[in-house]
Amino acid sequence: MKWPMQRQILKRKDDAARFLGNESTDSMETLKNRLLTDRLGSVSDSELRETIQLAAHESVALAWSTPFPLLVLPELIEENGRAAQRRLEMQRRIRDRSKRMISFSA
Repeated sequence: MKWPMQRQILKRKDDAARFLGNESTDSMETLKNRLLTDRLGSVSDSELRETIQLAAHESVALAWSTPFPLLVLPELIEENGRAAQRRLEMQRRIRDRSKRMISFSA
């Protein structure tokens, strides 16, 4: 099953490919994959890996809306990856705190 956001990203990518030609789209995918490989190289946590991958997909969609998508993509992936990691850590803290509160009150 594809998520609605993924469909939107794919649609934007297809639109960009028609506008810019497949070469630019291929370059963007190649760059994204290389940056993700570097970023995920030391990450063993599957939930964090998935979170960073989703952030990278969002970064690609955002990069396409700029005049120089290949230029801004590395920084967007880094910035969105850090933000996604912070959100995941916060969600985990909240989840742990909630579990403690529930077990304490039971």
